[in-house]
Amino acid sequence: MNRASKNGVWLWRLSWVLAGPGIVSSFSIASLGLEVTAHLERLQSSNLEARVSAACSLIESGAAAKSAFPALVDALTKDEDLDRIIASRVIYARPRPAKDAPVLAKALSYETKARTAAAWEISRMGPSTGTNCIRPLIDALKSEDKHARNFAAVACGMIGPLASEAIPGLTTVLLDTGSDKPQTNYKYPRAAAAFALGMIGPPAKGALPALRQSLEVKAGGPEWEYHLAAVCFALSRIGPNQEDTPKLQELAHADNALVRDWAARALEQLMPEFLGEGATNSSPVSRSQGTTPELISGLRLLGQFAETARPVRKGAGRQAVPVHESITLALGFLDSLPRPPTPEEIQQQGNAMSEEVRRYLLALGGVQQRIVPTLLQSLLEREQKARALADSTAGKPGAAQFAHGVPETDSDFDWVVRYEFFYALRRLSPLPLIPSAQP
Repeated sequence: MNRASKNGVWLWRLSWVLAGPGIVSSFSIASLGLEVTAHLERLQSSNLEARVSAACSLIESGAAAKSAFPALVDALTKDEDLDRIIASRVIYARPRPAKDAPVLAKALSYETKARTAAAWEISRMGPSTGTNCIRPLIDALKSEDKHARNFAAVACGMIGPLASEAIPGLTTVLLDTGSDKPQTNYKYPRAAAAFALGMIGPPAKGALPALRQSLEVKAGGPEWEYHLAAVCFALSRIGPNQEDTPKLQELAHADNALVRDWAARALEQLMPEFLGEGATNSSPVSRSQGTTPELISGLRLLGQFAETARPVRKGAGRQAVPVHESITLALGFLDSLPRPPTPEEIQQQGNAMSEEVRRYLLALGGVQQRIVPTLLQSLLEREQKARALADSTAGKPGAAQFAHGVPETDSDFDWVVRYEFFYALRRLSPLPLIPSAQP
């Protein structure tokens, strides 16, 4: 597409009429400003790094770039690589306090919609949840619903090695292909189970045969690539064996960059000289400064916009609910809520859901579809730096705040940093960091 055509595309997008209070109803090129116009033009670049930079700049500009939000929403909806990378910088920016664990653990026994919400909220606590929710999460892994399974597996992964008791349940989910029915197609939960086993790490060594078995299943589509990337991640964290070398070498030259990068990381442990042969190190995240307060506040504003904007077009003229279209918009919507509906409220409403609950559940549906690659993308570029930071500062005054989740005023700290801080502090002082209250 030449420059004139590209300009025509985004000019057309900017001509949309928006619905909802507080949003500019029409605008002209003159009203956009040269800087915003330049960012919009870069959204059409063939270079992913340029698109990521442009999207971040627009989001960080917040209300000043609101007139450009229609084109930004369209880009995030259609450009999955861009969407995943932006989301990886802010996912779990607002942690849930661990004191809520007993109430949420109880809610895991509710019906499907409430159970899904409870598992998601538990996953936001990270390892500070302790062992309080493990048995209820193990039961939730047996749910037939793909959403509940997926978030239960992610929650186990976010808890980390403290969730070792869930390894058999996660292994069962890993190998369960489910059916072709929408609610029991387990392509997302299987990837989440592989991610969780990797987050648990060496204690999950007994799951290695199941991880290898899952690599041999012949399947296609981007969802399967997420699964392959998650299994490579798990092998890299648990510890691959020489027998994994041929398969990892094959995957280190896969078309998908996330698969290549995690396969190369696993191979590095077996063949240090291999580093760089398969992985491209082309991810723009590697050159980012990480999460910023401006990016978080801008994303929340973008999430509010997604709630009121007209449905965006996707594919062959199909329309869909904006907050469900991409993980970046879904995360922005969820984090923009003053208070998300509680599982109890969702349980009480049953089939007669309020509009607030319906939008919340739609946003969760958008998150669940790409949460594993988003988490893997974030870990890919952040964990090494986070681990070094945690090891060098653990035990210093003020460091203990990371163990139970950084306060909202400090929400620019990446979740990977908080995760590594927890385990760095636990090595120094294991007992006080694990909540004692039982559900």
